[in-house]
Amino acid sequence: MAFKYVDRRGAMRKQEDLANFEVVLVGQEATGAPDVVRVFTDQRQFRRWAKDSRVTERVDQVFATLKRDVLPERENEPWVQQMQTLALKRTRETFRAFAALRGLKPNDEEVIRLAVLERTPLTPSLFDPILLWDRRIEVEPPQGAPQDPRTNSLPVGSGYWPVLGWAGWDDRARSARVFGLNILHEHNWFGGRSAWLFGLNMLLNLEHLAFDRLTSSIISH
Repeated sequence: MAFKYVDRRGAMRKQEDLANFEVVLVGQEATGAPDVVRVFTDQRQFRRWAKDSRVTERVDQVFATLKRDVLPERENEPWVQQMQTLALKRTRETFRAFAALRGLKPNDEEVIRLAVLERTPLTPSLFDPILLWDRRIEVEPPQGAPQDPRTNSLPVGSGYWPVLGWAGWDDRARSARVFGLNILHEHNWFGGRSAWLFGLNMLLNLEHLAFDRLTSSIISH
């Protein structure tokens, strides 16, 4: 898929310009088209745009939670790290065990189908809403996980707000499969440039957002 990059005024931008924008936004739910990436100079400009968008309530919820419940806990980072690391470890173990139960590898498309796309009340939720990979998806537009056998994956469950270095994933993610609202951040504790991903089974290589090997923390809302 060839993405179109559009700034707040509707002007077209080039992919190589993305590093100059603090916020990038992708996903049909938010932009109105699957091939459009919205770019914003800073958080203030993004918040102004969001107030008149179809995702205003979800954006406001993230910022309210960040201010009220998350950033104040930075003083308790050792405890937060222990909790988040344990949660990420358990999620990865469960995901791998589920794949093994079917005699499959974790990155197999059949695992995604059973665990997420066709989940029933008898199938537990395993990792919604994002799956990160440390390799590019070789085919464009992406049709599934990277095929490179060296590919490692990190499932991040709904409600997780981890610093990825806690799981050995600092600046490691290169592609993603998105099943909800996720925000990737350049720095620990949700600082620096950010990429807002709204998706329902959206596959993408993060290089298209100038986020290839750049994510240090993530919000899975």
